[in-house]
Amino acid sequence: MLGLVLAAAVIGWVGLGDLSSTGFRPSELDYAYRAPELARWQSASVVVLAGLVGLWAIVLGLHRRVRRVALVLAPLVGLAVAVSARVATAGVIGANIGLGLVVVLVLPIAAAALVLALVLAWRGPRQQQASIRVR
Repeated sequence: MLGLVLAAAVIGWVGLGDLSSTGFRPSELDYAYRAPELARWQSASVVVLAGLVGLWAIVLGLHRRVRRVALVLAPLVGLAVAVSARVATAGVIGANIGLGLVVVLVLPIAAAALVLALVLAWRGPRQQQASIRVR
Protein backbone atom coordinates (compact mmCIF):
# COMPACT_ATOMS: atom_id res chain seq x y z
CA MET A 1 0.00 0.00 0.00
CA LEU A 2 2.77 2.43 0.91
CA GLY A 3 4.53 1.52 -2.34
CA LEU A 4 1.49 2.79 -4.22
CA VAL A 5 1.54 6.06 -2.26
CA LEU A 6 5.25 6.49 -2.96
CA ALA A 7 4.88 5.67 -6.66
CA ALA A 8 2.03 8.14 -7.14
CA ALA A 9 3.95 10.82 -5.24
CA VAL A 10 7.08 10.44 -7.35
CA ILE A 11 5.24 10.25 -10.68
CA GLY A 12 3.06 13.21 -9.72
CA TRP A 13 6.04 15.28 -8.56
CA VAL A 14 7.97 14.73 -11.78
CA GLY A 15 4.84 15.14 -13.89
CA LEU A 16 3.82 18.46 -12.35
CA GLY A 17 7.18 20.06 -12.97
CA ASP A 18 8.34 23.34 -11.51
CA LEU A 19 5.56 25.58 -10.17
CA SER A 20 7.75 28.65 -9.65
CA SER A 21 6.50 32.10 -10.61
CA THR A 22 7.27 33.00 -14.20
CA GLY A 23 8.58 36.30 -15.51
CA PHE A 24 11.23 36.76 -12.83
CA ARG A 25 14.92 35.95 -12.67
CA PRO A 26 15.72 32.98 -10.44
CA SER A 27 17.76 35.25 -8.19
CA GLU A 28 14.60 37.31 -7.44
CA LEU A 29 12.55 34.33 -6.27
CA ASP A 30 12.22 33.20 -2.66
CA TYR A 31 12.14 29.49 -1.87
CA ALA A 32 10.84 27.72 1.21
CA TYR A 33 12.75 24.64 0.03
CA ARG A 34 14.80 24.05 -3.09
CA ALA A 35 13.79 21.15 -5.31
CA PRO A 36 16.58 18.79 -6.30
CA GLU A 37 17.80 19.37 -9.83
CA LEU A 38 17.65 16.19 -11.87
CA ALA A 39 18.82 15.60 -15.42
CA ARG A 40 16.20 14.45 -17.91
CA TRP A 41 17.49 10.87 -17.86
CA GLN A 42 17.43 10.83 -14.07
CA SER A 43 13.81 12.00 -14.01
CA ALA A 44 12.86 9.36 -16.57
CA SER A 45 14.64 6.63 -14.59
CA VAL A 46 12.91 7.66 -11.37
CA VAL A 47 9.49 7.66 -13.07
CA VAL A 48 10.05 4.21 -14.58
CA LEU A 49 11.19 2.82 -11.23
CA ALA A 50 8.22 4.41 -9.46
CA GLY A 51 5.88 2.99 -12.09
CA LEU A 52 7.26 -0.50 -11.49
CA VAL A 53 6.86 -0.09 -7.73
CA GLY A 54 3.28 1.11 -8.27
CA LEU A 55 2.41 -1.84 -10.51
CA TRP A 56 3.97 -4.23 -8.00
CA ALA A 57 1.90 -2.66 -5.20
CA ILE A 58 -1.31 -2.97 -7.23
CA VAL A 59 -0.64 -6.62 -8.12
CA LEU A 60 0.24 -7.39 -4.50
CA GLY A 61 -2.90 -5.61 -3.29
CA LEU A 62 -5.11 -7.51 -5.73
CA HIS A 63 -3.44 -10.78 -4.82
CA ARG A 64 -4.07 -10.17 -1.12
CA ARG A 65 -7.61 -9.08 -1.95
CA VAL A 66 -7.24 -5.66 -0.42
CA ARG A 67 -10.39 -3.60 -0.54
CA ARG A 68 -10.63 -1.62 -3.76
CA VAL A 69 -11.26 1.60 -1.83
CA ALA A 70 -7.78 1.32 -0.31
CA LEU A 71 -6.27 0.86 -3.79
CA VAL A 72 -7.97 4.10 -4.88
CA LEU A 73 -7.16 6.14 -1.77
CA ALA A 74 -3.44 5.31 -1.80
CA PRO A 75 -2.61 7.01 -5.13
CA LEU A 76 -4.77 10.00 -4.21
CA VAL A 77 -2.71 10.44 -1.06
CA GLY A 78 0.44 10.17 -3.18
CA LEU A 79 -0.82 12.87 -5.54
CA ALA A 80 -1.64 15.13 -2.59
CA VAL A 81 1.92 14.66 -1.34
CA ALA A 82 3.28 15.44 -4.82
CA VAL A 83 1.28 18.66 -5.11
CA SER A 84 2.30 19.62 -1.58
CA ALA A 85 5.97 19.05 -2.38
CA ARG A 86 5.77 21.07 -5.58
CA VAL A 87 4.04 23.96 -3.80
CA ALA A 88 6.69 23.84 -1.05
CA THR A 89 9.53 23.99 -3.59
CA ALA A 90 7.99 26.68 -5.81
CA GLY A 91 9.91 29.92 -6.15
CA VAL A 92 7.67 32.90 -5.38
CA ILE A 93 7.91 36.62 -4.79
CA GLY A 94 7.42 37.23 -1.07
CA ALA A 95 5.63 34.77 1.19
CA ASN A 96 4.64 31.33 -0.05
CA ILE A 97 1.00 31.42 1.02
CA GLY A 98 0.29 28.22 -0.88
CA LEU A 99 2.64 26.35 1.44
CA GLY A 100 0.66 27.53 4.47
CA LEU A 101 -2.58 26.36 2.88
CA VAL A 102 -1.04 23.01 2.04
CA VAL A 103 0.16 22.49 5.61
CA VAL A 104 -3.16 23.52 7.15
CA LEU A 105 -5.59 21.89 4.70
CA VAL A 106 -4.09 19.31 2.36
CA LEU A 107 -1.67 17.40 4.57
CA PRO A 108 -4.16 16.61 7.39
CA ILE A 109 -6.72 15.37 4.86
CA ALA A 110 -4.06 13.28 3.11
CA ALA A 111 -2.92 11.83 6.45
CA ALA A 112 -6.49 10.87 7.35
CA ALA A 113 -6.99 9.26 3.94
CA LEU A 114 -3.73 7.33 4.33
CA VAL A 115 -4.77 6.03 7.74
CA LEU A 116 -8.15 5.00 6.31
CA ALA A 117 -6.48 3.22 3.37
CA LEU A 118 -4.08 1.38 5.68
CA VAL A 119 -6.91 0.31 8.00
CA LEU A 120 -8.98 -0.94 5.06
CA ALA A 121 -5.97 -2.78 3.64
CA TRP A 122 -5.15 -4.33 7.00
CA ARG A 123 -8.71 -5.52 7.63
CA GLY A 124 -8.73 -7.39 4.34
CA PRO A 125 -11.67 -8.14 2.07
CA ARG A 126 -15.20 -7.79 3.27
CA GLN A 127 -16.69 -11.19 3.93
CA GLN A 128 -20.23 -11.91 2.96
CA GLN A 129 -22.43 -13.04 5.79
CA ALA A 130 -24.74 -15.93 5.26
CA SER A 131 -28.35 -14.88 5.34
CA ILE A 132 -30.64 -16.83 7.63
CA ARG A 133 -34.09 -17.44 6.32
CA VAL A 134 -36.89 -18.03 8.79
CA ARG A 135 -39.86 -19.95 7.45
